[in-house]
Amino acid sequence: MKQLLIITTNFMNKFGCILLLIFVYSCMDSFEELDIGVETLTYTGNNEMGKILFSKLQQNDIDDKFLELQKCSEILLDYTELSCTEKYGYIFSAPLKNKKTGIIESYLIFRTVNEADINPNNTKLDQSILIDQDFLNNLNGLELYLYSSRFLQYKNQGLEVSDKLCDFVNKWNNGELYTEYERINFAQNMEEYPYKVYIKFDIIYWVAPPLTAWALSQKTISDIFLKDAYETLCKKNPAIKWRARTDIKTNSAEIWFMVSDPTIDMKNAMWDYMNDISQNMRGRSFVSNVYWGMLIAGPFYHSTLGNGGSIPEYERPVIPEKPEEPCTDEKCPYCLKCVTPTSPNCLPCDCFGVELLLSDEEVALLNDYVLWARPKTPNGAYFPTLYFFEMAPANSGAWTPIYRGMEARLTRIATKPGEWDIRVRANIEDRQVFSEVLRVKELYPSYHDIVNNMQIQTQMTNLWTKTIQNTTESKRQELGCYIYIDAQEKTYKFEEFSGNEAGPDEHATIEVEYPSRESETCYFVGFFYTHTACTYLATGKKVGPSTQDIEATQLLGVVGIVYDYIGVSNPYGSGMMIMPGHSLDDPATYSHFGVYRRPLN
Repeated sequence: MKQLLIITTNFMNKFGCILLLIFVYSCMDSFEELDIGVETLTYTGNNEMGKILFSKLQQNDIDDKFLELQKCSEILLDYTELSCTEKYGYIFSAPLKNKKTGIIESYLIFRTVNEADINPNNTKLDQSILIDQDFLNNLNGLELYLYSSRFLQYKNQGLEVSDKLCDFVNKWNNGELYTEYERINFAQNMEEYPYKVYIKFDIIYWVAPPLTAWALSQKTISDIFLKDAYETLCKKNPAIKWRARTDIKTNSAEIWFMVSDPTIDMKNAMWDYMNDISQNMRGRSFVSNVYWGMLIAGPFYHSTLGNGGSIPEYERPVIPEKPEEPCTDEKCPYCLKCVTPTSPNCLPCDCFGVELLLSDEEVALLNDYVLWARPKTPNGAYFPTLYFFEMAPANSGAWTPIYRGMEARLTRIATKPGEWDIRVRANIEDRQVFSEVLRVKELYPSYHDIVNNMQIQTQMTNLWTKTIQNTTESKRQELGCYIYIDAQEKTYKFEEFSGNEAGPDEHATIEVEYPSRESETCYFVGFFYTHTACTYLATGKKVGPSTQDIEATQLLGVVGIVYDYIGVSNPYGSGMMIMPGHSLDDPATYSHFGVYRRPLN
């Protein structure tokens, strides 16, 4: 199981206490033993950690895996770094350069065994792990960011590094990637929320040489605290919004929590959050100070909670209550509540309202559905009401009126394919009220909608009759038509086309293309064509659409219909077959192929 380890430790020496942050990453199930041998490895550079690592590698036995790795890669000991953790002691890391391309495509982490002395020379190599693209593919989130950041560090040091290895960390630093808690309860405009709580974190993430820490961005720091906020506060109370930012110059992260509704117990919610986050911070030595403030009904409280290692206990301050002001809003004569409340302490009148009902949620074009407006009035009394039925593309808010009048019932014919939001607003007693927004889909007609239409049945019968009448001993011809819906005239329209005139020894074919007649008010929904008879042919054929027919309708994305003879059971295989020399008057019918209904997008 992969784990992200955030470990802090204090080292005491003659210079005092140094606060050290080390981010260590372990992939516990992925550590592989690499007892590394160095028969072909040499080092003459000046990197102190490189010298120490080289010395320790020489003490290990030859390992086949490392020898295989050395055939194509070169370990760059000049870029060796050392990190320290409480649990694993020292961790060496060094990049690997591809010998053919000269590009950094991986790096090695060498786990060590700690001795009592903190001198790195007194550690022993224990295990190592290869960090490459395959390793990164199994990570995500903050763990992927911190492993990838080492590649960006090598690139900033002048090494040529594969761009793909730095892609994730670059996107993260540029703000192109967001975590779950960054998208939840975000406040677009802070001015809309008069009740705010402000928290500031002073952050220490430097370390003393020669030790180095993993790369850490300001965005990464704020993410850590936002996750605390999301888990302990915003997730529990969606009414509490947040905004956050980090300051690179001052090494600080700031978070604001805010509400617009004074009835929300912001005080207790924030004290619960501060209790939770203070416990979480006790193990994070990179937090130097935490400042918090609360702005509720005017007074602003400011206090220092102390450093990350010893956050003191604190008492809840006494926040003076804001005196209630008398309400001067207009009162409803029926319920005596406020008609248009301006004070948060006022109760709004709910005597009047309107409910919207729909007969159907999905309707095919040219079919109708019913919208009902059900007004709400005091004691169910009758009031003259003006209704405005409106629709808008789903989630757009671009409302367009479809009816204005005194009728509470509207029958609408579906003419606009797509998903639509529908609402009704009503003017009752000089008040305007809105219904909830309902969703309806106006769909293209299905195969059954098309073939059950009398207008289309007549068109298909006429084309089949012409096909039979034009069949002679010397020629035959397939006929067809494109099927449209004219939304303005609320009817079906047709555009006929024909195939080649085929002789008795030729194939009768017909070409179907996407027609140019379609427009914003004329929709292409299907096509129909006929097959020819085998009356004057020496061979028969199978009944129904060919493979080419099916491929055509899949490409066009509309309903396909073919008119053909019913035929007889195929004596040579499965299915039905039209035998040569049959009568032109044999029974025939239409059948469907391709999509059942043109999709909305």
